[in-house]
Amino acid sequence: MPLGLAGGLTFADVHAIRTIPPFSTPSTNALLSPTYVALLEFADHSTRNVLVPASAFTKLKDLLENDDRKMVEVTATVACYNFSTRVLRALDV
Repeated sequence: MPLGLAGGLTFADVHAIRTIPPFSTPSTNALLSPTYVALLEFADHSTRNVLVPASAFTKLKDLLENDDRKMVEVTATVACYNFSTRVLRALDV
């Protein structure tokens, strides 16, 4: 079972997250909630550009009720995934 499903996402959510192109506009993400759209935007910027624009950061933080702990968790999750992916690719695993 995909982790997303275990975490409460629907099959439609998981499919949308897997197939939506990076940096898609929110209007193309009609299946996803505004929070998921903001999370994807944050992850796209962090993954592709390292720096997340203040507008994307603020949008996500507002949707997470200005909870600093949640922002740290999101940032750490994206960073750890990116780190492990880069290590595995460098080792050709």
